[in-house]
Amino acid sequence: MNEIKNHLDKNENFKSIKSDTLCLVGGGVLASQQLSEVFLRSTDLTSSGIKNLISLFIARENAVTILENIIPKRKLTITPGLCIDYALCKYFGAQKIEISDKGIKEGYLKKYLLH
Repeated sequence: MNEIKNHLDKNENFKSIKSDTLCLVGGGVLASQQLSEVFLRSTDLTSSGIKNLISLFIARENAVTILENIIPKRKLTITPGLCIDYALCKYFGAQKIEISDKGIKEGYLKKYLLH
């Protein structure tokens, strides 16, 4: 978490941003939402929910097996992704996570093909 904070601190513009909602994009956050539905019985992603999910998987010997059954494509990357998402929530003061209906590909296309 400190490494993410240190990286974000390098950009002065980020230091002043605080928001109760963080908007994230991509398959990792969608997989996090799936885990939240299964283990927390909620489709709403929150900072505390992510922290609970991290606690569920970080110390379990059978975590990869459990994740294989729910999100096979993300079984090895979901726990680090959850940690990054949690660090971002803490950095920006966000309690809630919104998932964008647009993806990285749309942003890339908009930036490089439309301009």
